[in-house]
Amino acid sequence: MIKNKFLISFLILTIFLIEKSFSVENKILFKVDNEIITSIDILNEAKYLEATNKNFQKVKSEDVYKISLNSLIREKIKKIELQNNMKELIIDEDYLSQLIISMYKRLNFENKKNFLDYLKTFNISLQTIEDKVTIEALWNELIYLKFFKKINI
Repeated sequence: MIKNKFLISFLILTIFLIEKSFSVENKILFKVDNEIITSIDILNEAKYLEATNKNFQKVKSEDVYKISLNSLIREKIKKIELQNNMKELIIDEDYLSQLIISMYKRLNFENKKNFLDYLKTFNISLQTIEDKVTIEALWNELIYLKFFKKINI
C-alpha cells in the first residue's frame, strides 16, 4: 500500500516536472557594434511585437523571425547612435507616462492595470515597454534636432 502511494506520488511529480520543464537554447546570433542579439532576444521581441501590434498576429510564422530580428537590429542601431550623442538615455517621467498611456489606449485598454495584466500574458514587463518607448522617443528627438533646420513647410 505504501509502495503504491509512493509510486503514484513519484509518477505525478515526474509528470509535473517534465510538463513544466522546457528550455530554449540561448545563442549569440548577431553583434551590432558592441550590442549582441541572442536567440532569446529575438523570441522576446516577437512577443513584444505581438503584444503591441494586433496585426503582427496575422504574420506568417516563417516571417516572424525575420521581422523580429530586423526590429532588434534597428533598435540596437538607434541605441548605439543615441549613446554616441547623449549622456544618458532618460526622458522625463511625465512624458514617458503619456507615451505609455497613448500606447495602451491605442491597444484599446481602459487603464494601465488592464494593460499590465495583458503584458503579463506575453511575459513582458513594464520596464521592457518603458525602455523601448524611451529609445524610440529619444531617437525621434535626435532626428528632429539633426534635421529640423532642413525642413521647409
